[in-house]
Amino acid sequence: MMNEQVGGDRSYLPDPITREEPGLDSDCLEVTVDIEASDMEVEDEREWHADELFGREDSAKICKLDKETDVIQAVTIGPYHRNCEHQVIFDDEYKRAVTRYIAKRWKKFDRRIYLDAMAEKEMEAREYYKDMFPQVKNSEFLEMLLLDSSFILFVLDASGNQELDASGNKELRPYDKYRMEYLALLVKVKASIMQIKIDLLTLDNQIPFFAVEQLYVISHIGKADYYNYDLQEKVRALVLSGFDDRYPEKNQDKSADLWVPDFRHLLHLFHWSRVPADKYGSDYGIRRPPKDVVLNIPSATELQKCGMTLKKKTSGSFLDITIQDSVTKLWGKMSIPTVHLDDYSRELFRNLIAFEMNFSRNGRCVMAYCKCMSRILQHKDDVKLLRDEGLVASTSYKDADFIKFFNHFNKQVKNQSMPEDLYVLYANVGKHHKRWISNYFGRMKLQYFPNWWVRLSIIAGTVLFLFNLLQTIYSLLGYYKTTQPFIIAI
Repeated sequence: MMNEQVGGDRSYLPDPITREEPGLDSDCLEVTVDIEASDMEVEDEREWHADELFGREDSAKICKLDKETDVIQAVTIGPYHRNCEHQVIFDDEYKRAVTRYIAKRWKKFDRRIYLDAMAEKEMEAREYYKDMFPQVKNSEFLEMLLLDSSFILFVLDASGNQELDASGNKELRPYDKYRMEYLALLVKVKASIMQIKIDLLTLDNQIPFFAVEQLYVISHIGKADYYNYDLQEKVRALVLSGFDDRYPEKNQDKSADLWVPDFRHLLHLFHWSRVPADKYGSDYGIRRPPKDVVLNIPSATELQKCGMTLKKKTSGSFLDITIQDSVTKLWGKMSIPTVHLDDYSRELFRNLIAFEMNFSRNGRCVMAYCKCMSRILQHKDDVKLLRDEGLVASTSYKDADFIKFFNHFNKQVKNQSMPEDLYVLYANVGKHHKRWISNYFGRMKLQYFPNWWVRLSIIAGTVLFLFNLLQTIYSLLGYYKTTQPFIIAI
């Protein structure tokens, strides 16, 4: 039961917010055999209920979160961490200041219109969580949606499109009367921006994304509109722009298109933006392998011994690892996007995997990526090989750290169902690795052509030899002509 009932009165409105403008109050190297789809069991395709996405108890249990990192440090979003024991950097007072600034910048924003709109969707919003939070009053819940939405828009806009800085017009910024207020709010954000973004992408630190969308919509047209697809696309682009400096990078083949289903929360949107365009949605197959099949592929150095070349993939998603055999079947090419791990990567991957486990209908590409990379990078020599090929970004991570990182998450997704194309990739790699001619060519290449300098030296030596051979032939021909007898015809 709710403590209050949402009715015709306005008792749910929080204390007024002062403002100037109207409208706002103050695993071994054995390789798998071919795996046919018919040999696999199709995983249960039931749709997860929305509350399972936010359950703190569920996410911790499924992803086995590390206790020392399971702490929101910068900002609490949503109800789960709202009354945490430790003090966060950004409290409700700061969020109120941000809300006041948004009201000054976007003139059509009206706090009461937003709260009325959210009051109509309150029960739906509460159902997004495993706990309905009956102890949270209506007014407190609605104010939470307002303040958290304002904070999300302000921070991610400041890191991306900067629409809230002189309405996005750089030429007017020196003359903007709200410029000093904006900079004062921004200073504190800049000092903690990395931790803020980590917190915003934590599974149990979310609010329904429609609350964020409607704040943007109301701020631009003065009313709630759940079918204004143009503004919805703009706010999604704005929010994603705030993560342009975070790895994994956005899939450049994607945009916040209209065919995409409604995003449930910020982490959902971020996950969608990083996953390959053709591997997202309820029709994307999730398969469980037979119990007697060992899913494994050789490491990078072992692949090199069978003529497999590792190349950098510069387009598409960071999750998209592909393999292509040559026409002669002598060698093959595995395309791998650059592996970029940073200090925040562990927590980010942890939450992305937790999301995929809770909502598998949106694909399990991050889980498949971690499982695949844990097999490719088994030893330090594997990491060194990828680094020499430019496939590993230069960060604070050492070679051993990459191995430890992917092994950790490989254990987390053990016995989990995986996307069908992972099995196809494993099978294709297995075919190539077992082909004797590929192994013969690869080992000969490593023995006689170990690197580009040796290859270049051999090519240069061959060219020089041919040049000398031609020069010798021409010299012999010239000598032959000069030694011919001179015959005078009579």
